[in-house]
Amino acid sequence: MVQKIFVLLILSAVVGQAQVSEDALASSGSNQGSFEAHPTDFVTSSDGTLIAVQQSGPSQGKPIVLIHGWSANSAIWVQQQSSPLLRQDHIVAMDLRGHGYSGKPSDPNAYASPSLLADDVNAVIQQLHLHRPALIGWSLGAGVVMEYLQKYGQSFISGIDIVDSLACPNAAIAQLASSELKSDPFLPPLASNDAPTNFAGIVAYVNLFASGSPTSSGPLTQGEELMLQDIMLTTPVFVRQNYINGVGSAITADFGALLASLTVPVMLQGAHDDPIFPQDVLIPAEAALIKNATVKFYQTGGHITFFLFPEPFNRDLAEWLAKLRF
Repeated sequence: MVQKIFVLLILSAVVGQAQVSEDALASSGSNQGSFEAHPTDFVTSSDGTLIAVQQSGPSQGKPIVLIHGWSANSAIWVQQQSSPLLRQDHIVAMDLRGHGYSGKPSDPNAYASPSLLADDVNAVIQQLHLHRPALIGWSLGAGVVMEYLQKYGQSFISGIDIVDSLACPNAAIAQLASSELKSDPFLPPLASNDAPTNFAGIVAYVNLFASGSPTSSGPLTQGEELMLQDIMLTTPVFVRQNYINGVGSAITADFGALLASLTVPVMLQGAHDDPIFPQDVLIPAEAALIKNATVKFYQTGGHITFFLFPEPFNRDLAEWLAKLRF
């Protein structure tokens, strides 16, 4: 069972797209205080795909780039965008290609190479003139961070935060992740063109990320559950299919050598007994390779620590960011 659900991590998950509903944003807005909120902006990636970003916080603040997982979008970071602990930071939440408000090319080749995802991140950094931002990658987003580092190096960033990670620390884990991806039972419903089957897969996926069980939404309120389902619904089925067939499998590379070569500060954040990505095994394996990694574990369960446990997550993130040299 662990192996079966392990792969969900690969494509990182849940919680799909959509800008959070206006009601959800309104409720979080009361916490924003002096936040400077920016509308959706766009940058252009190497192949011409438009990459959408949601910016918040003062433009002169410390720049941090939030990178979501598979079938999600920038709306999933609402608890960080509205956090008083991060109000002095310049938060840039990007939508991966095919997700959120970013371009959704119909050509499968646009999703075939992880190098394109690295280009997307680079476009955000360069075209928004972000000076040594910190990169925060959740699930598949952590794999995207790794691909960026492999292609562009560490010179343009101040640190990385791997959340519920997909940074495979050795060949054995990478091989397991790759093989399990091909047989994972949770993925076919999410790639199905049959609407009832697809929606049932979305409900199960959201539940799994929140509680560890596909039949229970666990600690989520009804509003949060519906918001996450709504986010995921806005990711087109063909995009999910192309990620599964393309970068989803390619991004399960062995990043051990890269992790060992990192010189920028690194933080690893995850929950005990993560139902998708076994953090109790992966974080220690990653930390053993990384020089002076900061490790933060959260209470048992869940693959969306930043959403389920926003207060301790944001506090730890703010304290780590304060130590970085931007």
